Amino acid sequence: MRLSLNNRDPRLPTCTASGVSVVDVRRPSPRTGDATDITNASALAAALGSGPTGLSLILYLGGVLAESGAPVFAHNQCSGEITFAIPLRMTAQGWRP
Repeated sequence: MRLSLNNRDPRLPTCTASGVSVVDVRRPSPRTGDATDITNASALAAALGSGPTGLSLILYLGGVLAESGAPVFAHNQCSGEITFAIPLRMTAQGWRP
């Protein structure tokens, strides 16, 4: 999966994005202690943070500052590939996400 920021929508020609400076992700939160949440929060921080594939913006994960960067003003910016862990649980119908 990839995240896209500051996209122009052809259906709304008079509405233009002016920049993204902060992304506040409520879940996954690294503070839950859940191994899957910690893995997914780390993947988001790597994709949206200041690393080589990141978009270099301020990222909060579960209310905690994860990455500090600069606003993204360029249009149609995409993150690098993000791989998320999806836990499965057994139900009467079989395995479900």
